Amino acid sequence: MGRNNGYILHIDATCDGGSPMLLSGMDAITSIVLWNSIIPTEKADNIIPFLRELKELYGAPLLVVADMGKGIEAAVRKVFGEDMRLLICHFHFLRDIGKDLLSTQYEKIRSLLRKHGAGEKLRYRLRTLRKVVEENPKLAKRLDSDSAIQGELTDDEMEHLPALAVRFLFQWAFAGKGMGDAYGFPFDRPHLAFALRIKEVSCQLEVLRELFGENQCKYNHPFVKASKDIRPIIEDKVLWQTVDKMEAQIKVFDKLREAMRIAPRGAEKGLNDEGSDEPINKIEAKVCKFMTAELKNIGMKNTPEHKKMINQLKKYWDRLFADPVVINTPDGQISIHPQRTNNIMERFFREIKRDHRRKTGNNSMARKLGAMNANTPLIKNLKNKQYMDMLLDDCKCLEEVFSKIYVDDVYAEMCKESQVREKIPSGRRKMMRSENFPQIMLKSIRLMIK
Repeated sequence: MGRNNGYILHIDATCDGGSPMLLSGMDAITSIVLWNSIIPTEKADNIIPFLRELKELYGAPLLVVADMGKGIEAAVRKVFGEDMRLLICHFHFLRDIGKDLLSTQYEKIRSLLRKHGAGEKLRYRLRTLRKVVEENPKLAKRLDSDSAIQGELTDDEMEHLPALAVRFLFQWAFAGKGMGDAYGFPFDRPHLAFALRIKEVSCQLEVLRELFGENQCKYNHPFVKASKDIRPIIEDKVLWQTVDKMEAQIKVFDKLREAMRIAPRGAEKGLNDEGSDEPINKIEAKVCKFMTAELKNIGMKNTPEHKKMINQLKKYWDRLFADPVVINTPDGQISIHPQRTNNIMERFFREIKRDHRRKTGNNSMARKLGAMNANTPLIKNLKNKQYMDMLLDDCKCLEEVFSKIYVDDVYAEMCKESQVREKIPSGRRKMMRSENFPQIMLKSIRLMIK
């Protein structure tokens, strides 16, 4: 850190339920965990002692990267001074913007779906039709294929095909609850996807009824029952007005998301995505262009959510787009570009929780966070080669380092401180992710009943 002429401090906290919070600081240049503390809340008074200890150990950082918490900001200003550069994580900023923009409509959609018992009705219909799949595995397999398979159906198969079609459509609608890129809300909107898929199912049920013939009651019975299940949802005008309004707001949010080059749709890294490597000045120019366009957006400019978004952009502009940090080293001046996200900390916390689940089988860390030694997370540095080189010094291995530690010192330091789900075949599960599943299934059925 001395050779780098300083460090870039990333700071964040995590908790589990009502547990105390684990507050950690990490150097972004070396990826070394610097210091940790167990605190009751993220208030400034709890963070200040942590930052003072960190400053005493390592000095003041070149700059600080954090989320938008007021407690962290106040503590940073108090310990490191008003002139300390404090940048905010682009991902956290965009997530908060999205929540302000979409939460009201999204919660309304969620509430209306719950009011209609959408999940319960679809689950009930799936249970009643489960036996049909078990008794007709070959027919189910033909519908599972994403390529249409021609061939005559027996009378028995023809009679069971409508029930299978309904069951697969309802499964597809339920699969909407699992749609997303693992970013969480507002980037992923499973309840909206669920509602939209129910609407598409309603349309496909009408197509299927016509395909099997209006007067063939023995074929249409499953379609009639399914339509009755979701009719109250389809006829709820307030729900679909809310959906329309939210989709308009999503268009605005996704434009900002594209301009900021963060949390891209369809990415495989999920929360580990660091965002585009595009130069920060180009990203700033795109966001500036977005804001100019949105100030002229007649359809949205008078809504409170839209006004708040514009005000947030103006308020945090200087903390979003910063010039590189120029530092002097023995090899001359170098420029360090701060990471645009605090994902280095998010990954760190997720790894701690994942290790806990793997070792204990317990998903909750609440008790462990309340009892653990605050600096236990320093053990994560053992995976860092630079850190290990420093730790070993002249020793050949960790065992030799441990042999030099007095057990009384270790003791003194320690004293200071489960719904069974139905298994859906992999082929069908893959198809359920496709927005075109109803059309694919309909194509197969058309060929089957010719």
